[in-house]
Amino acid sequence: MADEGSSATSHAPIAGPLASGTTPSLTLARSLNCDSNALLSMPPFDLFVAQISSDSTEARVDAMKKLSIVGDAMGTKDTIEKLIPYLNDTLAKSEDSDEDDEILLLLAGQLAELVPGLVPGYEAMPLIPTLERLCCIDETVVRDKAVKTLNKIVPLLLPGGRYEDGMPFGLLRSTAQRLANADWFTAKVSAAGVLPTMYAFWNAHASRGAAADEVRREFRILFKDLSEDDTPMVRRSAAKNLGRFVEAVAGLTKSADDMIKSGAAQPAVADDNKRLVTFEIVPIFQALSADEQDSVRLLAVSCAGSVGCGLAREPSVTADVVLPVVRGGCADLSWRVRHNLSKIFATVTGSLGFVGPKHIARQTEVFKLFSGLLQDSEAEVRAAAVENIARMAQLGGADLFQAHIAPLLPALSDDLVMEVRSKLAQTLMDCCDPSICTALTDEIILQDFRPLLENFLNDEFAEVQLHILS
Repeated sequence: MADEGSSATSHAPIAGPLASGTTPSLTLARSLNCDSNALLSMPPFDLFVAQISSDSTEARVDAMKKLSIVGDAMGTKDTIEKLIPYLNDTLAKSEDSDEDDEILLLLAGQLAELVPGLVPGYEAMPLIPTLERLCCIDETVVRDKAVKTLNKIVPLLLPGGRYEDGMPFGLLRSTAQRLANADWFTAKVSAAGVLPTMYAFWNAHASRGAAADEVRREFRILFKDLSEDDTPMVRRSAAKNLGRFVEAVAGLTKSADDMIKSGAAQPAVADDNKRLVTFEIVPIFQALSADEQDSVRLLAVSCAGSVGCGLAREPSVTADVVLPVVRGGCADLSWRVRHNLSKIFATVTGSLGFVGPKHIARQTEVFKLFSGLLQDSEAEVRAAAVENIARMAQLGGADLFQAHIAPLLPALSDDLVMEVRSKLAQTLMDCCDPSICTALTDEIILQDFRPLLENFLNDEFAEVQLHILS
């Protein structure tokens, strides 16, 4: 019977459920309380509405998982004119969030699948209200997914759109205002996640007139207010997204980590943008780095590299602004703060701009701070710091490596914690990789590394051995 049904529908138009790959199951047929023939002939949109309106949780989850498939079957025009308005009017307004968390999470992810493959970026503006609603949901994973989707869609809204006067700028501005000024913390947490993308959107597309400058000033005020919110969750979100916001204010198009890792030259930062970073963003960075909650501090210190790049890696400025925060982070009583700083220490070092004999004193101080992390009492901190050895060697050169890192390698190679030894084995091999590190001579490698590598080959754990053998 199934073969006859497949044969009968083999030439069905793309609008049919079978043509889109949405063959209804027996469970689905039972949940919709209709016969199989009616189900097979049901248009994709009607099938989706029937499923999503069903009392069966399984049917509703299945419907939302296939949202992008339904959109493909309907086509771009019907998706924009029928499917998206339905989602806006029905699903996004549902107040039964406890029951619908799984469905709302799927919705937030599926909306990202629609753009730009099916729905062109300039036609995606109707999705913004739905995503705004999802950004206010109590469930954290739903909000995070909605923020991620919103950050994907916003940069695609232009160029090419035929908007009414003031759009999409007016919609994005009002969305940011509502999220940041909401009474409940959930929306504010999401606001901190989308403000960097909206600021970058204004940089890329808005005119340089007074109106655009005013909107960007408003966004900076909103972000500052979020960073000073009484609720720790909001401050955490501000600290988490501070790096992206700094890069947006500075007009950078690449992240600090990407620039430092690739060895790319520091892009020019306009004087006006540099002043904004110095006088408006740096105080936020300093305040969050000294927050009473270690969960806020650990996220703030990890933005040090972005702040350094936002200040154009000018040593005279970073020495006064970023270096004190790095000192404080390395000595923080919370091991989690030291751990987070250890993970990105090479990026932070590169962003300080301490290059050449003129800055050798500050370079030495930075390497002393790094050697302190390599000797930290917490194994997680040591392991995270060890991963930066190859990049630190490349940034500081052979002399600083031999003075501050090489003497610590024997102790690290005998560390009681396997993870530390495993990561050290990997980073020593990275030091020998010319695509990662070219600062160390063959003599240094043979003298300092050979005994350690031979020791790793006899390690009791295969994971340590494999890093050397591979």
